[in-house]
Amino acid sequence: GGEGSLGIPLLPLDALPDGWSGSAPGGLVCATKFPNAKLSTIKEIKEWPSGVGRFRARVHVSGCLPNLHNIKRFAKPVCPACSSLVCQVTRAADGRPTGFARQCSGCGARVDPDTCSFRYLFKLRLRDHSGEIEAVVSGNEAELFVPSIPPTNFFANNCSCDA
Repeated sequence: GGEGSLGIPLLPLDALPDGWSGSAPGGLVCATKFPNAKLSTIKEIKEWPSGVGRFRARVHVSGCLPNLHNIKRFAKPVCPACSSLVCQVTRAADGRPTGFARQCSGCGARVDPDTCSFRYLFKLRLRDHSGEIEAVVSGNEAELFVPSIPPTNFFANNCSCDA
């Protein structure tokens, strides 16, 4: 109870920065735990005095990073020692990502992507009539965008990528 849904149609941008995905077919549904909170504009969010806050906004998702073609990079391994996310990827000779680094850059602990837990982490580019902003999405909030697909090693588990 207490949760609502908001349909967010995806819109293409005329020119996206490198690595950003444009529109995707269909729409995106985002749940919120604050359905009665006042709607804010992106301009109001950017002008918020403390720089940190919780907002409810009606926006278009106009891009994401990593782009939708790199869905394997949406979930990151969690270091078992310090709980930091391991964001570095290993690459093939042609430059395409093949997996994740095996050492935490935060504490230096060994990280085994085949046995550790994973957490979603990605950015969304949000746009409304007053401007645009990037939002970092992770953890439980990120799982609202990919319901029924738990974060996992998508490099090793291609079945999840096909879902």
